[in-house]
Amino acid sequence: DFVTQEEGTKNVQLPVVQLKGPHYFESLLPLLTSAVRGKSHRYMVELMGKWGDNFIVRFPFPWSRWIFLNEPQAIQALLIDINPEKSDDFKRGMSALGKDGLLTAENTTWLQERRRIAPTMTERYVGDLHLIFEEEGAHLWARLEKAARSGESIEMDNAFVGTLFDITARITIGRSLGLRADASSNPMTADFGTALDEAMRRIVLPPGGGVLTALTPDGRRYRQAFRRID
Repeated sequence: DFVTQEEGTKNVQLPVVQLKGPHYFESLLPLLTSAVRGKSHRYMVELMGKWGDNFIVRFPFPWSRWIFLNEPQAIQALLIDINPEKSDDFKRGMSALGKDGLLTAENTTWLQERRRIAPTMTERYVGDLHLIFEEEGAHLWARLEKAARSGESIEMDNAFVGTLFDITARITIGRSLGLRADASSNPMTADFGTALDEAMRRIVLPPGGGVLTALTPDGRRYRQAFRRID
């Protein structure tokens, strides 16, 4: 199997890869159950451990194909060389994380958002930020090293969100929040986690699948989280 796309006179191909994955009936129930709960990404981690960096899943129908790429070369070829248009499923999922902005908007709206932040993206300004990234990255590295030595289990989402919050705070208000790669005590962490769960539901489930959770406690938590994030 390979992916190819014509770009004028340029013909771009991904390396030929025979993708393997679980049988349709093997993954259907676990994926459906985890998708309704918004935890399908955790099930995907299990599949990655069994099938390797790149694999294929058929969901929700036998003829529907989801290709998961974790190999840097394959991801670069897909996003840069081929650069396909974002699917409606992906757009529906991103809408769960916020209104149109730099990370979620498309086309003209994205360009308008990009122009708004252009003054902060100059070479001189961005170059001065590397110390902030290095210092906060060092906190993350130290926490991971400590956990590895002690055998402690840590939640990677809390670690990365903590680092992200501290970097953002130092850039925008000039001081760290003091999370040091651990955002478990920050209430916004739970809100982002809830929003990501909803995003995964919208991406993985067919259109209208969110109705299954809209009236559940998960649905109510998401609506409250979305208002705080927005």
